[in-house]
Amino acid sequence: MNALFSSTVKSGLIALGIVSGVTAPS
Repeated sequence: MNALFSSTVKSGLIALGIVSGVTAPS
């Protein structure tokens, strides 16, 4: 469960970073 949770969180952070980069490019 912990491994799955960590994987989900990591994927979420990566997705958030991609969305942030696309919506607000520096």
